[in-house]
Amino acid sequence: MVVTVNLREALNRLRKAHRSASRLVLYRGIRRDPVVHALAELLKSVLAGESLSSDPSDGIAGAYSSFFTALAEAARKNPHPSVGSPWQSHLLELVLNDENSFSRLAEEYPLEEIGESIARQAGLDLQRLQDLHALDTAVLLDVIRQVTSEIDWVGWDQLLNLPTGESSQENTRIRFKRQLHESQDWSSQLAELATVYRAFGSGIFSRFQAFHWERPDQRGHLRGIPEPDPIRLEDLIGCEDQKGWLVRNTSFFLDGCPANNVLVYGDRGTGKSSAIKL
Repeated sequence: MVVTVNLREALNRLRKAHRSASRLVLYRGIRRDPVVHALAELLKSVLAGESLSSDPSDGIAGAYSSFFTALAEAARKNPHPSVGSPWQSHLLELVLNDENSFSRLAEEYPLEEIGESIARQAGLDLQRLQDLHALDTAVLLDVIRQVTSEIDWVGWDQLLNLPTGESSQENTRIRFKRQLHESQDWSSQLAELATVYRAFGSGIFSRFQAFHWERPDQRGHLRGIPEPDPIRLEDLIGCEDQKGWLVRNTSFFLDGCPANNVLVYGDRGTGKSSAIKL
């Protein structure tokens, strides 16, 4: 059954979302995400098509295809349980991972020590992102059906998104994603978001827990490992002294104390690589 919503009201909601996306400042990098970019182009096509006298079906169909396939691919690659619709869950993940001036400052300083201008702009950006988060299949597809006079459009609410095992970090992140998803005012979650950035970082450091250093050129870079070896320290048997030294040395390093480079040696299969990964 197709439920028709008030076209004027629905168009106003789409215009608000499109305008909010274009007004992002600190979180503007989110617009470069393939799914967000495709959605912005779809909204642009729908809003432009509504004012045309000719049939805009072909242009809207192309834009919807780009958005639908980009979102489906993102859902396929997402190892975490969905929070809300696949689109909403994808946007929430982008917010938690985005590397910008606010998220980088929040990694290093408490919110009260971050400049007021940065904090206020971050709050405004969160309100604009909430407008995008509020978009749902029913409203957008109903507008498309009314604008194009076609009803054969499939929504995005049932895309593949299979969860895997969750670490304590993932549990914390998912908990906050649900909190943000259910919030009536995202700007009120600014302090909590800053705490999440401070605890888990932003950018590549919030997306991965293990990294590989690659140096194809003179500069080099870190590459995230999406599925690190699940072995645990207690799985290694017969090397308690060596494990103790590694743990102590790593703890000293993390606490800012003097620490030593580590040379791990031994016969093949005795746990050298596994110990270092841990």
